Amino acid sequence: MSYFYIFSLVIFSSCSFFHKELEWKDYVKYINAEENGLVVKKYANHLELALKYLPADYLVHRELEGDTSFTNKQRDSILESYSHNLTFVLSINPDEREGESIIEDVLFYDLKTKEDYTRRMMYLNFDIKEDIKLSCDSLSEYVPVITNMENNYGLSKGRNITIVFTPLKSKDEFKQSKTITVKWNDEVFETGLNYFKFNSDELFSTPSLKL
Repeated sequence: MSYFYIFSLVIFSSCSFFHKELEWKDYVKYINAEENGLVVKKYANHLELALKYLPADYLVHRELEGDTSFTNKQRDSILESYSHNLTFVLSINPDEREGESIIEDVLFYDLKTKEDYTRRMMYLNFDIKEDIKLSCDSLSEYVPVITNMENNYGLSKGRNITIVFTPLKSKDEFKQSKTITVKWNDEVFETGLNYFKFNSDELFSTPSLKL
C-alpha cells in the first residue's frame, strides 16, 4: 500500500469526522472538550475564567428544544440568522483545580460593602460590554452587540455571561481570519487583562448537530 494512499485515507477520514452529524449528548461533549479548541480557560485571583464558543447549531437547538411545531424552513431560517454572528459564553467560577474553593458565590467574592455588590451586579449586567473587544488577526476590532448575565438563582457558585458579536459588513469577515481573540479588561474581579485566543479553523469546522 503506497504512502500516498495511506495519507489520502487519513485526510479523508479526518474530513469525514468534521462533517458528520452528532447527537445532542455527543455534541455537547465535543464543544466542552478543551482539546477541540472551542473553550479557552484562564486562571487568576482564585478564579477560573472560561470563554466558550457556541456554534449556530447549538443555539438553534437551545431555542427550539421541546418545540415540535416548527418547520424545516423555519429552523433553517433561524440557523442562518445565528450563523452570521459569533456567540460566546464567559463563565466566571471559583478555581477548584486543587480542591473545593472557599468561594461560595463569585458575586460576593472579596466584597466589603453593599455598594460594592451593587456596582458588581450593575457591571456584569450592563457595563461589561465596555471592557470586551474581539479582534480578527489583530486587525478588525468588534464590540459586543449583546451581553447578558444568566440568572442561576443561586444554584451554582459561578456566573455565565452570553456575549454576541456581529460582523461590520459581511458575514464572512470572521471566517476569513486565521485567529480570533477576545480581550476582557477585568477590573471588577481584579484579574486584569485577559486574552482568549481561538483558531478560526477549529471554530468553523465543528461537526453538525443532528437537529
